[in-house]
Amino acid sequence: MTDANCASQAKATGSKDYFANKGGLKALGKSLQSGMVMVLSLWDDHSSSMLWLDSAPNGPCSTSSGKWW
Repeated sequence: MTDANCASQAKATGSKDYFANKGGLKALGKSLQSGMVMVLSLWDDHSSSMLWLDSAPNGPCSTSSGKWW
């Protein structure tokens, strides 16, 4: 993971580069040094095509947007 990678992801998705706006990896490293803990969550819900959060009525995505097969 690099600041450049995060910037390219934001550009590719048409998003604002919030990570850079918050100071990027330098700011993240400083926060971790002061005691913040990074927590990541990985999940998979094959039966609902991973749409539990983003699809109607919960969000803007169509109910078929998570189907990869």
